[in-house]
Amino acid sequence: MDPDIPVCVARELTKTFETYHRGPASRLAAEFAERPPRGEIVLLVGGVNAPRATR
Repeated sequence: MDPDIPVCVARELTKTFETYHRGPASRLAAEFAERPPRGEIVLLVGGVNAPRATR
């Protein structure tokens, strides 16, 4: 995985303590290695836009 790919860790969605952590994968991996997330999380990973097919 590209260490600079953008990611978002969304935590406790639809709850009072909902949080979002955004940044490059390498930075968030380092942050969560020090303080693992608690509760339910959703991991969103940025992708590459593929060129559209032309007719």
